[in-house]
Parts: sequence; C-alpha cells; structure tokens
Amino acid sequence: MQETCTERKIFAKEDEYIGIGDDDLEPGDPLCIFLGGRTPYVFRPVTNHKYRFVGECNLYGIMQGESLTKGLAKEKLFTLI
Repeated sequence: MQETCTERKIFAKEDEYIGIGDDDLEPGDPLCIFLGGRTPYVFRPVTNHKYRFVGECNLYGIMQGESLTKGLAKEKLFTLI
C-alpha cells in the first residue's frame, strides 16, 4: 500500500466521489475521461480553454464507465499545452 501511494494523495470531489491521484493535485483541478476510455485524468487550467496535464487518478464510482450511465458526461473541447 505504501509503495502504491507514494507521491499520491486521497481527494474528494464536491459531488462526494473519493479518489486517489497525483500529489500535485490542487482543489478545483478538473477531471476528464476521454470518450471510450476508463481512466480519469487531471488537468490544471492555464488560460482560457488551455490546460496542463497533471496526471491520472482513480475515482471510486467512475472507473467502469459510470460517468456515461450516471449522466455526468459533458462534451468539452480544450487544448493541452
């Protein structure tokens, strides 16, 4: 468990989902699951519609495609820098 959680931290989303992600996570960092994917990724806003990749995360209740079946999916176009 200690090796798996090295440089990672537990976080909670305002909608009561709990997860574990990169130690660099900050409050308000948006999560993204690409269509067809299962892994949530964390990004940090830099400027309007431009984001920096922070890392992947595990979010309990979202890892098996539940974002689509629970109505959480929102389509958004953004640029990674």
